Amino acid sequence: MPQLKKQNLSASTQALVLFGAISLSFISLSLYLSSVTPSVAKARMDFASEQLSRRFEQLVRSHVAVAEALAKRFHQQQAIPVEDNFDQMADAIVGTFPGFYAINWADHNGVIRFVYPKEINAAAKDQDLTQRTDVNTYLQLARQSGTTTLTPLVSLYQGPKGFVSYTPVKIAGQHAGWVNSVFALEPLMREVFLGADFGSADVESLTADGSKSSFHYTPSGDGVGDI
Repeated sequence: MPQLKKQNLSASTQALVLFGAISLSFISLSLYLSSVTPSVAKARMDFASEQLSRRFEQLVRSHVAVAEALAKRFHQQQAIPVEDNFDQMADAIVGTFPGFYAINWADHNGVIRFVYPKEINAAAKDQDLTQRTDVNTYLQLARQSGTTTLTPLVSLYQGPKGFVSYTPVKIAGQHAGWVNSVFALEPLMREVFLGADFGSADVESLTADGSKSSFHYTPSGDGVGDI
């Protein structure tokens, strides 16, 4: 039986996610591979990086599409959502599409009025998103463009790091608010790496304006950490 050894190789494949807002690059993967030539090992690493990048892209896109469907529902109703109605719809989404850390409603001024689930997202309620320079750009871009935007990796009100999307809603031709979806980094990465057979990864997120953030992920239980 060939001896297994640990390979650490660079992989530069990037997957573009949501209107060029962010890409994810697996800059280093740590795999246990059979004793093979460096070229074969690198080819395997590049393939694994590409597949993981695509999985990340598909996961985020599918969840954002659900948030957009919710925003479309509010637009069709032509009424600003009330909290009970919002909670019912958000509960149906969270129960059917696991992966959302939170689904919130921000009013036309950018203040988060409703949060779901309530317990873990209480810290986000009544927060003014326009006061956060790291997300306000994406909030306003969504309003101006009429399309969903996705932030780079940011610190969430709820505590962990993650990504946030903003989907604008118009009622009677006027901007009424945003459906605000929140994806915590660690559970998102657990889903991305589900079934992947490797030791760890160094991951880099790249925004459209060129800013980068990097983190280290270990599926074995150490979770997410800084590089």
